Amino acid sequence: MLRMNNNALRAVETQIREQAAAYCESGNVPGFEAGVHHAGEQIVVAHGTANVATGAPMLEDTGFLFGSVTKVMTTTLVLQQVDRGVLDLEAPVVKYLPEFALTAPGAADKILVRHPISHTNGIDGDLFPPMPRAATP
Repeated sequence: MLRMNNNALRAVETQIREQAAAYCESGNVPGFEAGVHHAGEQIVVAHGTANVATGAPMLEDTGFLFGSVTKVMTTTLVLQQVDRGVLDLEAPVVKYLPEFALTAPGAADKILVRHPISHTNGIDGDLFPPMPRAATP
């Protein structure tokens, strides 16, 4: 386990801030946001542009759609469990999550463990209807 004091956490913040600025300024990425939480202390670094179409800046509280950002991490964890023999990619998800259900009868039984981690489950999770504009005062 990594042990770090407040000075080390600030050094990590400085390093992340410098690297983020360098990446953004080199044109490799338009914007960057990262956070580190350790022993009750938190740092957040934001730099660059959050939306290249509007020019909105990346801020420490810029929100992101979370699903695909975590896909690689989730897939890695699932495949580690497959390697350990805990999960079977060809088994229905309901084998491990019996409470998992969909509105169509029997539909949940057809979704295999490999489907959600490969975007082939048939769920319309990537379809985002237009959101109404917030009322301005």
